[in-house]
Amino acid sequence: MPKRKGNKNDSGGLNAPRHPNGNIDWAEVYSKYLRPILDRQPAPNTIRGLMYILKSQGILKKTDYNTLDKRLVDWRLQGLVDWNAIADDSGRSLIGDFDGFMKPETWIGNKIDSLKDAASEFRYLLNNQWRWFGQPNYVEFMTEKQAVTATVYSYVEDRYVKISYNKGNNGWGWAHTYAEMLKDELEYYDFKTRQYKPRKVYLWYLGDDDKYGRHMDGELRNQLRQFGILDKIHFERIAVLPKQVK
Repeated sequence: MPKRKGNKNDSGGLNAPRHPNGNIDWAEVYSKYLRPILDRQPAPNTIRGLMYILKSQGILKKTDYNTLDKRLVDWRLQGLVDWNAIADDSGRSLIGDFDGFMKPETWIGNKIDSLKDAASEFRYLLNNQWRWFGQPNYVEFMTEKQAVTATVYSYVEDRYVKISYNKGNNGWGWAHTYAEMLKDELEYYDFKTRQYKPRKVYLWYLGDDDKYGRHMDGELRNQLRQFGILDKIHFERIAVLPKQVK
């Protein structure tokens, strides 16, 4: 097979659009392939996630990750890609993001308005954020990657189901804290009988379909078993499964 002409460092898959010299036509990658992905995504994806989608289409290879990263910065600076369209799973955050100052009369006025609306607000909370309180079942989704939590949440946010993530590492300290939290969900308060009753806890896991990802939920099972919670809940991996991979 004759070698492709162009920059020897240029990569890309078999379906990558190219200039006459053989280099990737990144403008066409953006307009024809990346733009439709961004327009369809239910929540922001990571750069790595976008790269894997383009890789599955034969447009890019893993070696194109750094170039795609740089191109996305350029496209965002040019206004072609919204800054919020890309998820950042680096774990960076801000500590000490305090509320803004209010004048005394403003602060007191807000408290008075809150008391006036207390009944309707309480009713709203019961039908929304507190929907699972007092219910005989508890449901939670756990993802391996923090970056996909927004995507998963976009499908279940109207049901107020919790989404947790382990960032690909089931540390034992974290696992102990998590197991203790699940133990708190094993009972619910029945308003009719005014008694605490046993509760069914369902934990659905979503992990990568690679060697490390397939091992992750098994490790989590061992940890939950060690802390005496596994046999008290329903734990099941629902994605990514071999049968779901095309």
